[in-house]
Amino acid sequence: MKIIDNRHVQEIGSFGAKDDSRKMGSSFFRGEYCNFNPYREDRANPDFLENYVTKGWSPSQPVIDKSTRITALGSCFAENISAYLSAKGYALTRSNEPEIYVSRIGEGLVNTYAILQQFEWAWLGKSYSNNLWHGWKGESFDYDETIRLKTKSVFEQTDLFIITLGLSEVWYDSVTEEVFWRAIPVKAYDAKRHKFRVASTAENSANLSRILDIIAKFCPSAKVLFTVSPIPLAATFRPVSALTANTVSKSNLRAAIDEVFAQRENKMGKKLFYFPSYEIVHEFPFRFEKDSRHVYPYILDANMKIFESFYCAGDVTTTEANRIFQAALLRNLTEIPKEMIEILSKKQNQQRTLKSRHAGTLRERIFQVISNLTNKLGINRS
Repeated sequence: MKIIDNRHVQEIGSFGAKDDSRKMGSSFFRGEYCNFNPYREDRANPDFLENYVTKGWSPSQPVIDKSTRITALGSCFAENISAYLSAKGYALTRSNEPEIYVSRIGEGLVNTYAILQQFEWAWLGKSYSNNLWHGWKGESFDYDETIRLKTKSVFEQTDLFIITLGLSEVWYDSVTEEVFWRAIPVKAYDAKRHKFRVASTAENSANLSRILDIIAKFCPSAKVLFTVSPIPLAATFRPVSALTANTVSKSNLRAAIDEVFAQRENKMGKKLFYFPSYEIVHEFPFRFEKDSRHVYPYILDANMKIFESFYCAGDVTTTEANRIFQAALLRNLTEIPKEMIEILSKKQNQQRTLKSRHAGTLRERIFQVISNLTNKLGINRS
């Protein structure tokens, strides 16, 4: 147990960001670390990102330069990372080997089982009894040996794996327990065999650990960076709302990453990294386009520039990244609410009109009932 003397207690007793003197809960010992959640005005600070977002996660020195060979795979958010870095001149696997599956459908490997399968297939030659891999239109991706060997070669030449986790909901074969890349094509669905479940934090953690162990064995010099995609479920196959199901799905993934990092604390910042893309995007109150799934391009651009400033030896400084983030946040707060106000106002006006019509009709009915009643009773209403 680490002993902290009284002087240190005094130092951290009101510690938050730099020069922060918050008194919240000051009656209680706060431990070795005490990092406050930001107040609203903190987002205007020139070092907001360093103190409240990337703290504890960003490397002390950039880990990516133009010579770094990068393989990015995972959910569709990996597509954004690949496109941005490729446009900036970084070495992406997808550009050099477009025919391998992690390039062709890499952004469709949305669950940890699907990602693990690529590493086990490429390096261990693992085979599967079912056709588990399907593209966007339900087309099959065969266990082609030529593709496997090319994937193996690409993995062995990779300096940095960027793995984006998408969701925890999976379809699987109840006989073999093998998990599909995504949902099952209608023509292949077998109600007796094919089942659905939510992969637990423990399952996801075990899969991520397995991925890291395989990489460490076959490509020991490679680094690994994890992110969680901010893009929510399009739909859930659970009997609950998609909004609540998405919270569980993302939470399982984020908790799994935290468990894996806790087990490998000595590798954090050296071989193992996390970029808080999910957390950054959720700083924006109105982050999604009208479909409530796709992040606004200017928010994506800000997110990627933040990534570049902390992880790449590029031309974006952390100071500039803070400015870009704040400009994007200001835009989000000033532009999008107008759009929402128009939509909500229109709905409110429609509801008021209907209510007014209903009220008028109701008044007429009440008047008619009273009139009929007075006539029957012979009451002179005049």
